[in-house]
Amino acid sequence: GTSVLWEKMDRIVPNLNVDNQAHEAIFHQRIEGVKNHLAMVFHRFMEGKNHLAIFINKREIEPWDPFLTSEKATQQLADEAITLFQNRMNVVPYVLPHLSKLSKKAHDEAAGNRGWNAHQGFYVYRNKRLLVPGDWLGLPYSKEEHYKLARILVDIPNSMDQQWEIDVTKSKARPPDALRKDLKRIADLTRSR
Repeated sequence: GTSVLWEKMDRIVPNLNVDNQAHEAIFHQRIEGVKNHLAMVFHRFMEGKNHLAIFINKREIEPWDPFLTSEKATQQLADEAITLFQNRMNVVPYVLPHLSKLSKKAHDEAAGNRGWNAHQGFYVYRNKRLLVPGDWLGLPYSKEEHYKLARILVDIPNSMDQQWEIDVTKSKARPPDALRKDLKRIADLTRSR
């Protein structure tokens, strides 16, 4: 039942002239960046029945599903429930479809705002809110072209904030050492697929 309204967004680009087309383009680029960020971070709230609606300039934002769950060629590997410190986490690995199995539009959208390679890895969610949008979480991997289709959902409860070293801004998460072996095993399986 909460409504959040942001007004006077011109303040995100101070010292720009509203009559200058180049400055107007910068403003619209920033607004597009905000739209993409919201679509990514809150996508699970924006999906399904009774979804959260977020609008920019009276247009509803479409959620960005990093796992392409609506694509037939997306492979969902076996999900796992892992219990650690009396808390249960759910881990769901996905292998996204090859370029040849996607439309150009679907492929471009799935790349996200940072591109295919940057978005591979683990997606850490805390109560459906995305904290980490594609990262190997300090495991011994680098982001490589060969593994750009590997994306792994990790759902953690808010009771694990301390174990995951989640900061106040909810923008970083570091897995507990006791979980690294399981995450590496799941990452190896997903990357090999």
